[in-house]
Amino acid sequence: MEKITEQIQPNQEEGELDIETTELQVEDLDFWTLSFLREHIDMTERIDFDPEEELEKIRKAVAESPEEEQSNQRILLMTSFKRKLKILRENMAQAQLELEKFIRENPTADMRKLQQAAEEISSKNNVSAQNEYFQMAIDSYFQAHTKIVNTIQNYKTRHSDNWQNKLFEDLFGQLPRGQIEIETTPINLYIKISNIEDYVIANGAPENIARSSGGASLVKEFPKVKPLSAKILIENVSLSFPEYSNKIVKPHEEEHSIHKNIYPRSAFIRGENNWLKDLGSNREIEPPLLNQLIHKSITNILQGDWLYQAKTEILAYMKNDKTLAYIKEQLTNPLGLYNYLDYREVYQNWFFDHLKRPKIKILNSNGQQLSEGELRIMYSNALEEAWHKRYLPMLEQAFQALEKMLKNYGSDKYPEIIRLLAQEPINKWPRLAKILS
Repeated sequence: MEKITEQIQPNQEEGELDIETTELQVEDLDFWTLSFLREHIDMTERIDFDPEEELEKIRKAVAESPEEEQSNQRILLMTSFKRKLKILRENMAQAQLELEKFIRENPTADMRKLQQAAEEISSKNNVSAQNEYFQMAIDSYFQAHTKIVNTIQNYKTRHSDNWQNKLFEDLFGQLPRGQIEIETTPINLYIKISNIEDYVIANGAPENIARSSGGASLVKEFPKVKPLSAKILIENVSLSFPEYSNKIVKPHEEEHSIHKNIYPRSAFIRGENNWLKDLGSNREIEPPLLNQLIHKSITNILQGDWLYQAKTEILAYMKNDKTLAYIKEQLTNPLGLYNYLDYREVYQNWFFDHLKRPKIKILNSNGQQLSEGELRIMYSNALEEAWHKRYLPMLEQAFQALEKMLKNYGSDKYPEIIRLLAQEPINKWPRLAKILS
């Protein structure tokens, strides 16, 4: 399970929120048709370019064309752009798989070897123009791996055979009651926890949720062990056995880390849409503006976070070869682990903390200040509406899209599909499926 209670995800792309948006994205991908063509037709054209630079060139070329020719010019240039972008995305997916394979096989490689591998892989797959992204991935990996190795060595030196228990105490505030086993993975520490009470404390989610969780990727900070912040994976060993642990739980949680920590959310990165921008401080606001703030905070931040979490869960469950029916049941079960409305108090606190910092006061229509209880009810109702009327319908459309893709290509293509889907926001999957079909 992906744990989200410790941190509201920053840097949420605004474009991820509207499933009907017409903004240009990368959707007309046909990985397997292109693979077939490469095997049977001599494709000599090198598809290696920067999408943002190419779009700017297209805008400039169209603007400089005679007015009566601009429409046709735009169609021709965009058709070529989409075709090249399709091949680029397919190549990027393959390069990602090869880079991940290299890291797993060479976890102790130094920066020079990692950079060389990234350059060779990007060149081999005709994505040298995107080498910056792979270098960023390499840098993120190397920094994370170095911090993990150094921290573990430090604890072994200081605490000898008791280093695991001491590290657990510094991470979670108390010594473990039962047995734990800590393993170093390429970009995480993987902690197997035998005692359910220890696991509940480490998980940090509401107790009823934590007790039924098989594992979690912790995104929170650890004040006493800052180098390991957002680098801890935990497993509830009381719910698993060794084979299940190695084949299911561990790959599932590692996929979260790969998706979050190595690769950006999409090739078109946007900054956070600040829902408090230009509001100022020491202000008194009335219900109309309050409603706007509530809507923006949920739509721009929380709803986007739900969609992002759903995407990482889908990809992680696909890594386990789970069926779409199973994944959908897990994500939509109101009594399950992924009903994020169970965290409404966390969201309410997050909202009020943001209002308190600039000392904003909320007034009713009569000019009287609203109580925190009244505000919490308003925010809770808004969360319910966003969850049932926007998030769940978006999720349903995403699953329908994924069903179409798997019907066309089969579950044996899960690895390639996972990396292709990882490049796109979940709300872009429906149009992707339409083009592929």
